[in-house]
Amino acid sequence: MWPRIILLWLCGVLAAAMLGKMAALSPLLARELALPLAAAATLVSMVDGAGALFGAASGTLAARLGQGRTLALGLGLIAAAGLAEAWAPGRAALFAARAVEALGYLAVVVSAPVLVAAAAPPGRRAGAMAFWGSFVPVGLMLGAAISGGAAEWLPWRWVLAGWSLAALALLAAVAAAGRAAPFAERFAPEAPGTPEGPPLRRGRVWLLAAGFGAYAVFEIGMLALLPEFLTARLGAEVGFAGAAAGAASVAAIAGIAAVGLGAARRPRLATAAGLAPSAAMAAALFAAPPGLAGATALAIGANAFSGAFAGLAFAAMPGLAGPRGFAFANGLMTQFGASGAFLGPPLYAGAVALGGWPAAGAFGAAACLAGLALALAALRRG
Repeated sequence: MWPRIILLWLCGVLAAAMLGKMAALSPLLARELALPLAAAATLVSMVDGAGALFGAASGTLAARLGQGRTLALGLGLIAAAGLAEAWAPGRAALFAARAVEALGYLAVVVSAPVLVAAAAPPGRRAGAMAFWGSFVPVGLMLGAAISGGAAEWLPWRWVLAGWSLAALALLAAVAAAGRAAPFAERFAPEAPGTPEGPPLRRGRVWLLAAGFGAYAVFEIGMLALLPEFLTARLGAEVGFAGAAAGAASVAAIAGIAAVGLGAARRPRLATAAGLAPSAAMAAALFAAPPGLAGATALAIGANAFSGAFAGLAFAAMPGLAGPRGFAFANGLMTQFGASGAFLGPPLYAGAVALGGWPAAGAFGAAACLAGLALALAALRRG
């Protein structure tokens, strides 16, 4: 079981690394290709934009195409797009290649969790899905760290080509595993038009996905503004601020691990224990930070606690959606999560523009509590 699940998780990590790699390399690309700041930012956010637009539809499409084939297609698109980005002669070719890469990312993240849930026995499914939920923070960290470090020694085009080779290696490993598709068939919709489950349960799926979107607004927006806050408000060095944001992002894995170790048995309690302290810490972080060390500790703590909800949302969704509805539900989670990641940074920035940094803390706490309310409604008994 676990070798297959770890392989699928690595596919998700690679897909999430496509977010981090472009964030790290965008200054170099902007300088060589004369990209304006807005164009460079768009290049980074295109992957989230694809998920925000097509997440739910892609989940349904993957179920019809076959989850194993969709996963292989996604890895192939990422590999091809990476090579196209590496040798892009200008802006148009670079953006076209990035659009293909965004579709590859989407294909991987809607198919791999369905395969994870199918590969795990029912008694271990919650833990396996919580483990899957760590793919975004791990992938973001590795994508940014590896790309930024490698770019100090190699041309950025070589770095992009290296990620393409990594995608090809994973594609070969998935092909060698060979039995992913049969697992998927047992856990995907049997035919177009098959009911997805009772109406009440379908409503809970939407509530949980919306709660996950609110959580993404809270977390990604806070992480995006954290370096600027630490440097502008507290006088931190740029390197320290970037490292603090990276540490806060990775801290979410602690909460995800808590779910995998048993917190999923009490989902409502675990959700409240994760998101309520995170809301309080986010408000304190931006309103009255107790110095640079204290502010960094609050950011890390907020993400560590809130990570429990990220793991729990993935762990709870298969049970809420049922076998026939999980493919669509997973796509819906992708759509809400990507929408939250896409909207979070500008919404936080707007709060700062209107009311200063304390307003950003109040907005973040409100988004976190909204996610808590939606999740508790989704996870109620009955």
